[in-house]
Amino acid sequence: MSLTRQTITVASNVGDGNKTTVTMPAQHVYPFIIHKSLIEWNEKQDGERTRYTKQCIVSHLYTGYLVAHCKDYKNAFEITKRIKDKPIFLMPTVETMRMHDDWHKTAVMMRELKEKYAISQ
Repeated sequence: MSLTRQTITVASNVGDGNKTTVTMPAQHVYPFIIHKSLIEWNEKQDGERTRYTKQCIVSHLYTGYLVAHCKDYKNAFEITKRIKDKPIFLMPTVETMRMHDDWHKTAVMMRELKEKYAISQ
């Protein structure tokens, strides 16, 4: 599979609650979406960039929050493949996720996946 041009809504800044709707290369892997960087998208809109890098972002579909920043599509897809069936990610808000019984276990799993597949930030 690969990314196709889609209109998506993602969090524009971590924690501020603002979301941005953009049209960019993306792929839905329910309940996540793999897409290109919002920074790169803005640079393309401003004419500062002509192409996207290989890097991909994994965002939670309901909240729009960034789950992982990966060096390429393969790593982004690997993360989504390993977490997409976890019931905690069906929660519509971060607050309801935090109340889920699997919150701490999932946080440990996410740290391990990010160490293996994501770019450190």
